[in-house]
Amino acid sequence: MQPKPTGGMRAVGQSLAVFALLVALAVLMTWPLAVARLRRDRSRRPGPDDVDPGLGRPRHRERPPAALDANMFHPHRWTLAYTEHLLGLIPLVLPARRAGAGPLVAHNLVLLGTFPLAGLAMFWLVRHLAAHAGAAAVAAVLYAFAPYRFGQLGHIQLLSHQWLPLLLLGLHRAAMSGARWRDLALTGLAFALQALSSAYHAVFAAVTVVVFLGWLVAPAGRPPLGRLFARGLVAGALVLCVLVPLFVPTPSSGTRPAWSGISPRCACTRGSPRHTSPRPR
Repeated sequence: MQPKPTGGMRAVGQSLAVFALLVALAVLMTWPLAVARLRRDRSRRPGPDDVDPGLGRPRHRERPPAALDANMFHPHRWTLAYTEHLLGLIPLVLPARRAGAGPLVAHNLVLLGTFPLAGLAMFWLVRHLAAHAGAAAVAAVLYAFAPYRFGQLGHIQLLSHQWLPLLLLGLHRAAMSGARWRDLALTGLAFALQALSSAYHAVFAAVTVVVFLGWLVAPAGRPPLGRLFARGLVAGALVLCVLVPLFVPTPSSGTRPAWSGISPRCACTRGSPRHTSPRPR
């Protein structure tokens, strides 16, 4: 039995109410994180090592840094490939940096934003499956404020699993709608953003897709699969075209990556390889 669709304006109202509740809970349960670093960032006088508030680039450089350059493992290049580059968080950090927020404020906004965003995504998923806003709201709070998350406040990539519920939502909608392109696009986009936000959660997302496909091929209530698999292969190939160039390059290869951009990890750190890394004597 498919869930009944929720009315347009009513669905928007429910989403806004749940999002407001999640924001309030996030501020309350992480207090005083929401204001402590904001005050510190505003009171600190800018120095020569400060990054540009527009794109997170150091102010005093002969040239802009490469996207994978980080202030570690001097004198190696593209050292951000050694760790999480957090490119999936660009939609969250870039507006704050463009608005003039400093690195500490940008980091805190992204960290706090993962709580209501994760909860809202779970709200949409459960409301789609159960057609009950109350149950969806409870699921949103439980998912957003699980005890595990408060043990990982120092690892923003582990808090950034807001794309997983959207991945499942896209898979469910694609399976039940005859593989509409917009549902497959939601699935592919959610998977790509989750993989770019955290390599750990990329593995979890891949396992989620495999388990879901196993559920699809189960005999009971199995929907038509031919069109879904054919279009799903196309969507999966497009996602791989985006992810492979971002994960394959390594700093030791001596080859410059074929992409360039801004990483939230660089945007939320102070200093640059030139100013903060030890230099050989």
